[in-house]
Amino acid sequence: MNLLVSLLFGLVFFFALLLAAALEWWLCIVFSMPIIMVGVILGTAIGYWIRRKIEGDKKDENTTMSLLPLAVLLFAGTIEHYFVDKYDRVKVSTAIYLPYSPDKVYDFIKSVDTLNTEKPFVMSLGLPVPEKYVLAKEEVGSTRTCYFENGKIEEKITALRRGAILKMDVTNCTVPMPKWLKFEEAIYLFKQQGNGTLLTRITTYRTELKPRFYWRWFEAKAIEAEHEYVLNDLKRRLDGK
Repeated sequence: MNLLVSLLFGLVFFFALLLAAALEWWLCIVFSMPIIMVGVILGTAIGYWIRRKIEGDKKDENTTMSLLPLAVLLFAGTIEHYFVDKYDRVKVSTAIYLPYSPDKVYDFIKSVDTLNTEKPFVMSLGLPVPEKYVLAKEEVGSTRTCYFENGKIEEKITALRRGAILKMDVTNCTVPMPKWLKFEEAIYLFKQQGNGTLLTRITTYRTELKPRFYWRWFEAKAIEAEHEYVLNDLKRRLDGK
């Protein structure tokens, strides 16, 4: 028990240093706690079991110790697959139906003076909040810049057709971001649906965070919250509120 308490205290101190040095988001640390705790508890339990085996059976001491490296080698492939691959390229999309023409929706999203709407809960936990979008020129090759309170994201337009598509590559980001995540592409797709428009927002990013089966859901929720904030503000402005 004393060992577990010491480990927990050490983890808290370590994460506090990460936050103080601005090396990681506190939201990421909160999300990582369950998987870290599972690892700590399992590691402590396995270490305790090995110690009891060694102390309880001196005759098998050499055999037990010699089998440990073999066990590590047997699981090395699995560990490498889930934790060591360089990065994954992921797409997250969010759609909203708006009772307006594709051309009008396009005109209201291509450039935004001020974003001001209710924030999704996840954004209140520390995610960066976009404040405005500035389109330098409405043509392929031009730039569109998203401004945040503490930085900006610059995008280069790679495809543009009014009422159909607005596609951009992320070329520069000065917003404080986790070291393991890099935004690559932002897309708006406009599709006529009845008397309105189905607008789809797609974000493509690279991530080095492992294991993927755990982190994929958290990453998607964070990016979907950003999408929701922008799309809800768009709806507010179209409705004249």
